[in-house]
Amino acid sequence: MRSPTLKDRPRPFAANCSRSRGAWAAMRLGALHLSLTVVSVSGFAQYPGYRPVAHPDQLNNELSLAAEKITTIKSNFTQEKNLSMLAEKINSEGKFWFKRADKIRLEYVKPFRYLMILNQGRMLSRDEQKENRIPSQANRIVRQVNRLLADGMQGRILSNADFTSRVFENEKYYLIELSPKSRTLGDIYKNINIFVDRKDFTVGAMEMLERNGDKTVMKFLQKELNADLPEELFAVH
Repeated sequence: MRSPTLKDRPRPFAANCSRSRGAWAAMRLGALHLSLTVVSVSGFAQYPGYRPVAHPDQLNNELSLAAEKITTIKSNFTQEKNLSMLAEKINSEGKFWFKRADKIRLEYVKPFRYLMILNQGRMLSRDEQKENRIPSQANRIVRQVNRLLADGMQGRILSNADFTSRVFENEKYYLIELSPKSRTLGDIYKNINIFVDRKDFTVGAMEMLERNGDKTVMKFLQKELNADLPEELFAVH
């Protein structure tokens, strides 16, 4: 197995959203719409060990109530990238911070350093070579990503119109399957799965399935809720 190169540097979810422009575009996510209906047997079979949620509206209420008690989230994360053209996997590690309202910091530390901050409509990205400040209002994908991440951390995961969704559950997680409604994201992603921990209703993992066969899985570990996080962590100027 070859060693990682600069070409393989860890990318946040949106880093590949606009590969054709050769720029850091967005965090590979979107948002979500509560458009849940009866789940077909064929769809259910996609997720062995999971069963359809009987009352998704009740889950929506539980997510909202739980999120009201959470002001900040601090955790480590791992990211595994499976490229359809390569047999090997690209593994990354980093740290994640969230603070109400709509403030997110993702800091990759292995195997390369990469920083991304979203702060109420503004975005900063920094790698080992350069730094960029991008007003996210200017990019529809970044706006959708910002909404999805913030919604997931604030219990609004089932209240957005950009995605259709289906919800499954097992003893440990709620699995929310998101299908992009817009062509902008739909041309890239087949679907995005969010795994919500039943213990505290926080996001435990995210899974991005691209139409080209690539797959990215991000897992949030050692989560600490309601820690005191300084505003400097989310500075974008």
